[in-house]
Amino acid sequence: MNERKMKQLFEAARVESAPVAPGDFDTRVMAAVRREARPPVMATSLWDQIGMLLPRLGVASLLLIGVCIAADIYSGGAAPGLTASVDQLSEQWLFGANRD
Repeated sequence: MNERKMKQLFEAARVESAPVAPGDFDTRVMAAVRREARPPVMATSLWDQIGMLLPRLGVASLLLIGVCIAADIYSGGAAPGLTASVDQLSEQWLFGANRD
């Protein structure tokens, strides 16, 4: 369609009067909206909610593990070895039991 024909169509549309809706049009529209089928609301179970959270929990746990490894590497040799830590914990446990 060329420019001249488009202008003619728009001019003809401007002259025309707008169509008038029937008197009960708004009532019929609202009745149709109320009759419209709604999707059923599905109650999600606890397991479904946990299943939706698992990817986020996995990422969060990987980040926490990464931070712990980075902190361990950063501390270097400042922390005591495994045997020294176990000895220290066992001594504290034994002294705590003898307080009675």
